Amino acid sequence: MFNLLPRHLTRHHVLIVLLPMLDYLQNVMLMFGAGAILAGSGGTLADFGQLVAACAVVSCVMIAAHRWCVQRLGYRRFLQWSLGMLFLGAVCCALADGFDGLLAGRLLQVLGASALFTAARVQIQHYQGPARGQAILLLPLGIMLGAGSAPLLAAVCLEWLGWRALFCLPAPLILLALWFTRAMPAHEPVADSQPSSGAAAGLLWLLPGVALWLFALEQVRQVPLAAGGLSWGLGMLGCVLLLGHVYQQSPRQRGLLPYARFVSAHYLWGMAAYSCGYVLAAGMAYLLPLYLLHGLQLSVLTTGVLLGGSTLLAIPCVALHFVLMRRWPYAARYVLLAMLALASACSLLAGAGSQNIVVLLLACTLCHAVFMPFLLGTAAATTFVRVEEQVFSQAYQAKNMLRELAGALGVSWAGLCLQALAGLPNEHLPIMPQVLQQVMPLVFTGVAVVALLCGGLLAWQRHRLDTKVRANA
Repeated sequence: MFNLLPRHLTRHHVLIVLLPMLDYLQNVMLMFGAGAILAGSGGTLADFGQLVAACAVVSCVMIAAHRWCVQRLGYRRFLQWSLGMLFLGAVCCALADGFDGLLAGRLLQVLGASALFTAARVQIQHYQGPARGQAILLLPLGIMLGAGSAPLLAAVCLEWLGWRALFCLPAPLILLALWFTRAMPAHEPVADSQPSSGAAAGLLWLLPGVALWLFALEQVRQVPLAAGGLSWGLGMLGCVLLLGHVYQQSPRQRGLLPYARFVSAHYLWGMAAYSCGYVLAAGMAYLLPLYLLHGLQLSVLTTGVLLGGSTLLAIPCVALHFVLMRRWPYAARYVLLAMLALASACSLLAGAGSQNIVVLLLACTLCHAVFMPFLLGTAAATTFVRVEEQVFSQAYQAKNMLRELAGALGVSWAGLCLQALAGLPNEHLPIMPQVLQQVMPLVFTGVAVVALLCGGLLAWQRHRLDTKVRANA
C-alpha cells in the first residue's frame, strides 16, 4: 500500500489527511457518545434529534456556499476560518453547562467542519498525472483513520475521562491542521472564468427545502404515528423546494451550483450509488452501536474495539480496491460485491450472540472494510470522470450535500423500522434489550434485502450505461 502513496509526504499531503480525519473523528465520537452527552448536558433523545437536524441544515448551506466563500476569501483564509470555528465550537461544547450551550457549540463546530471534506478533495486537484493518483488515496486514508479511531477514543473517554473529553480530544489535531494550512496554496486549483454569483438566490430554495426535509424526517423518527400527515406533508414540500432549487440553479452559468455544467449520465449514476451507500451506511451506523451496547449488552470498550478495529481494517481494503479498479474498471461488479458483503454482514449479525465476538468482528469488518470501500470507492472513481476542472468543486459540493440528506434519511428510516417492529416509542428502545434482541434480526434482514435490491438495480443501470458508451464510441 505504501507504494501507492506519495513517496515524499509534504505538509500539504498531511493536511489532506487531517481534514477528513477531523470531520469523521468529531462526528463519529459525537454519535458514539450520544447517550453520555445527553445524560451530562440534561438533554433528551428528542433534543438530540433536533440538534442533529439543525446541524445538517447548517452543514448543507455552508457546503453549497463553499466555493462562493473561497472565491471571495481565498482558500487558505477560508479554511483557517473554518478550523477556527471548529476549535471554538469544541471549546464551547466542552464547557457547556446545559443542552442549550451544547447546541450553540455544536452549531459552531458544524459551521467550520462543513468545509473540511470538500476542501480536502479539492486540494488534490493541485496535483497532476501520477502525483494526483497517489494523493487521492490520502482522502480515504484520512476518512478511515478518523472513523476507525473515533469509537476507540470515545470508548476510552467515556470509560475514564467523561463526556466532555469527547470534545477536548480532537482540539490538538484541529490546531495542528490550522498550522499546516500555511503549506496550502491560497488560490483554487483551477479558477473558473465565471465566478459564482447570486448566493442569496441560490439559497432561497435550498435553505427552506433542507430545513423542512430534515425537520419532517426527525418528527417521523421520533413519533411516527402521532406526527400524522403534517410531517409527511412538510417533508414533501421540502422535496419540492429542493427540486425547485435544482431547476432554478441549472441554467445559471455563474450560479451557486450550476448543475447543467457538471451533470451527466455518469454523474447521475455515481450520485445514485452514493445515495444508496450513504443511506445504508448511516442506517448501519445507527443500528450497530445500539445493538451491540443495548441489545447484546457488550461493554463500551468492547463495542469501541469492534467498531473501530473493523473500520481501521478498511485501510488495506481501500488500497486493494484502488488497485483492482485501475486494472479492471468494472464498476457493476464491485457494487455487487459491496452489497453482497453488507447482506452477509447482516446475516451474521442476525444470528450472533454476545459470546460470538469473532462472528461480530467478521460482520463489522464486512460492513466497514468491504461494503463501504467497494461501494463508495467505486462511486468516487466513476462519478467525476467527465466533470470539468472548472466546476469540480461545485460538483463535489453537491455530492457532499447529498451525503447530509441521505445520512439523515438512513438514520430516520432505521429508527422508524425499529419503532414499527417493536411497537415502542424511540426513546424506550435503548433500555429494552429483550426487545432489541427480538427485533434486530428482522431489521438486519430488511437491510440485507434492500442492499441486494439496490445492488441489482445499480449494476443493471451501470451495464446499460457502459453499453451505451461502447455503442457511441
